[in-house]
Amino acid sequence: MNRIIKKGAIVTTISYFLVIYIIYQLVDIPLVIGSFVRHRSIALIIGLAIATALLGALSIWFTYHIYKSVMARSQRASRGSVSWAGIIWAVAIGFTAICLSSRFFEMIIKTTRNQQEIQNMINPNTILTVGIMVVIISPIVEELLIRGLLINLLFKDDLFWVPIIVSSLIFAGLHAVASLAQFGVYFVMGLILGWAYLKTNTLLTSIGLHMLNNGMAYLSLSCPLGTGQIPL
Repeated sequence: MNRIIKKGAIVTTISYFLVIYIIYQLVDIPLVIGSFVRHRSIALIIGLAIATALLGALSIWFTYHIYKSVMARSQRASRGSVSWAGIIWAVAIGFTAICLSSRFFEMIIKTTRNQQEIQNMINPNTILTVGIMVVIISPIVEELLIRGLLINLLFKDDLFWVPIIVSSLIFAGLHAVASLAQFGVYFVMGLILGWAYLKTNTLLTSIGLHMLNNGMAYLSLSCPLGTGQIPL
């Protein structure tokens, strides 16, 4: 165990994780409020979007502040990252892998409970708020928390696949899943995102890949002709 986990890291990791996760849940408040209001209101649309953006910015700032303090003590941070060409290559490979895995899981399940819950919250008042949340805020916070903090705070810096697998299990568990197949959707996505991060040694890669996936999923869910098959 000492070859895998950093000394004294478990309690610290759990503490940071719980605090950040609780703060992250506050970002959902405007979306939940908007999902109960059915009559369209421009003022409400703008207000919900602004509230979500502000709460999201707070969550991102708080998580990034902790992430920076962790990386200041990490040997992985001193290794540097690959070029922009390498990042783009990793995003392209990762997104292709996500699309292929999505096609595979489509043969097993129609949609995930997480997607269905998000789709149920979409109405004329929340469509902009949902976009801000799932395309911008969620990818940044989740990558900072799962790939950034969890991997670097808990695991030894010379490990590769062990932190990817463990972080993917946690990533899948944090999404609303109702079956083993639904768990598999997010576990595989976590593996791809974890690989993209550690392969390039920069969260820009996994954040960009996560945003690209969620952006496509958001369009699929919000477009009248969308199928909603890309996992959020």
